[in-house]
Amino acid sequence: MRFPRKVHTLSINTFFASFGGADNLVCPRSADGTVLSFDRFRIRTLDYMTNIQQALPPQLRRLLPFLIIAIAVVSLTQYQKGGALAPPQMKLLSQATRSADNTNFTLPDLSDRPRQLENFKGNVVLLNFFATWCGPCRKEMPTLEALYQTYKDRDFIVLGIAGDTQGTKTVAPFVQDYNLSFPILLDPQGGISTQYRVPGVPTIYLLDRRGRVAGMTVGSADWNSDQARALIETLLEEE
Repeated sequence: MRFPRKVHTLSINTFFASFGGADNLVCPRSADGTVLSFDRFRIRTLDYMTNIQQALPPQLRRLLPFLIIAIAVVSLTQYQKGGALAPPQMKLLSQATRSADNTNFTLPDLSDRPRQLENFKGNVVLLNFFATWCGPCRKEMPTLEALYQTYKDRDFIVLGIAGDTQGTKTVAPFVQDYNLSFPILLDPQGGISTQYRVPGVPTIYLLDRRGRVAGMTVGSADWNSDQARALIETLLEEE
């Protein structure tokens, strides 16, 4: 984004538009309107703020912090009014097009025990890339727990992959607060997120019994919905 050398006026709509809308100051959205939180978004936002501050005349620069706070309050209010989650918009890949290339990994769980994805072959696996600071992740987490409770005795497993840089210190209280019973793995350096090319959180991957990627979706969704259960049923019924 380019900013002019001198700016004498800056409308609030122009300011919002530079971020794709006011909502994006808190949680950017995907093309289909699904709310996302990006791990690098705060850095990008800071760059934008620096550019805007440099572009403003001196008499307006001192007002920028108050403007940022006002926008953040409006954005947070809009997000909290977001309503119920929609079912996941995911279409499963045909078996002929699925691949298990570069999917295996090993990560520690909350007890610092190494867990290897390959050991879960034979199960349908849902990989949930999330972060504890991510509002959309928090909103969908109870639905993932409900889905896990429904299918945990039918060769189905949910693996939460937490990208929090502080690891167990922040993730363990989160797991307790949300009463999560499925395994949580720690990826504080983001290596596995990079391996899976995760664009933002939450991101969900579904793997079939052979460890192949069967589907992927980005953004929060209701995983305790009929549509979500239909996806799992389809994968469980495959040979």
